[in-house]
Amino acid sequence: MGFVEAVKTCLIKKYTTFSGRASRSEYWYFGLFVFGVYFVNCLLFIFVILSDTITMIDFGSISRAMKNVSLLITLAVILPSYSVLVRRLHDRNISGWWAGILFGATIISLLMDFIEIYDPLSYISWENWKSYLLGLQLILSIVFVVITVMRGTNGPNRYDADPLR
Repeated sequence: MGFVEAVKTCLIKKYTTFSGRASRSEYWYFGLFVFGVYFVNCLLFIFVILSDTITMIDFGSISRAMKNVSLLITLAVILPSYSVLVRRLHDRNISGWWAGILFGATIISLLMDFIEIYDPLSYISWENWKSYLLGLQLILSIVFVVITVMRGTNGPNRYDADPLR
């Protein structure tokens, strides 16, 4: 599966399909796409912050809009990202429920970000909890990277047929 086909599969054909299996190419090409989208968004955000610092013009509303754009991007890719992770775990013959721990930590973290954007004074009370959640997300992400780079189960398994055949 190529890059464009993987992105189409994850964003259109299997946006919320948590059953079946995903090949390594489908999983990693979609991950590369999501990384690219976040990278461009981050560059734009840095440009706004640097422009604010250099010109001394208050770009506060633009900065807030960029945070909203980041949040919208995350909301747009979170379901297909987790559905392809579940399908990738299925390809390794591992239950997709393990991704639920990472999904839950991510949702809670997003809610904290949302509260931070719209009620900046509440950020102080979330700071320690966000650190714990980010640590949990980091550990789980490392575990999932190791699992997802491994070759899938040869032939059919309890989740579906081999996606490479």
